[in-house]
Amino acid sequence: MVLMKFEKLEDFYQVYDQHRTYVKAEIRKKHIRNFDDQFWNPAKVSSHHSVLELGCGVGLFLAYLQAKGITDFVGIDNDPNVTGYMPPEISEKVINGDIWAEI
Repeated sequence: MVLMKFEKLEDFYQVYDQHRTYVKAEIRKKHIRNFDDQFWNPAKVSSHHSVLELGCGVGLFLAYLQAKGITDFVGIDNDPNVTGYMPPEISEKVINGDIWAEI
């Protein structure tokens, strides 16, 4: 295994981009069942809750929240490319930047 050291976080994303495959987040019934079992039901969430997702990627979980009727959600991701794979109504609720600088 080769260990790489990066001077800046942006250096990591230059390497990461060479190996990353992006796909649009399309919420399916299997995703809803899975997130219901792992998040919604155990946390007793309802549509009036607010949710912050750190490291939201292309927004599959955010799409789930929207499908469940939650309108007050925010995602944060440092990868500048992820919002290009989200519908506008989700990407407008995503902050692109360093989690530690944003929270």
